[in-house]
Amino acid sequence: PGSDTNAPIDKDDPRFNKPLNRFSAHVFCGVEGYYVVRNMTLDGNTVGSSHSVEKESLVGNLSFGFGFTLHRFKITLAHVIESKEYKTQSGSTEYGSIILSYIY
Repeated sequence: PGSDTNAPIDKDDPRFNKPLNRFSAHVFCGVEGYYVVRNMTLDGNTVGSSHSVEKESLVGNLSFGFGFTLHRFKITLAHVIESKEYKTQSGSTEYGSIILSYIY
């Protein structure tokens, strides 16, 4: 979550059009859910006894953002909200990303 993907390039891609048609914008949103059977970072060592916390079995992410393309440059801004991964966690985890790409 929070990373950029580039759509396939074709003749209508603004990065290859005439100078007056080289701008585009898009918004995106994604939802992901997982059922966690084992998470070694939370459950501890698989061989012997070790420190662990009581994990949440159902976890998920919500990501959203927008991107702009100008000529051969693209900038994408995203925000991700992740649900709690263990019972005593104080709240969800949030982070953002800014990605600048150039196609050549």
